[in-house]
Amino acid sequence: MVFSWARRARGAWDWPDLVEPPLAEQTEAYRAGVGNPDAPSLVWDLAHPRLELSAATWATLQADHSGAPLWVRQIGSFSASDPLLLTQID
Repeated sequence: MVFSWARRARGAWDWPDLVEPPLAEQTEAYRAGVGNPDAPSLVWDLAHPRLELSAATWATLQADHSGAPLWVRQIGSFSASDPLLLTQID
């Protein structure tokens, strides 16, 4: 199972075609998780806007966390974004 998303370019109001806007953060970082974003059951810290889960990991998530949300947050220099729902595990 592969999830990917477009990063938000804080401080970049223009998005010209075929040009990646500057990051405007010290690093590119994301946190994906399962369950309540304020108290997640599982988390993955990521350096790229992509979460790849093996078939075995997805099966374990389905068995242990059925119905739970799988979400991602962009981690900025000063705070994290609101969680973006990727899917409900079922």
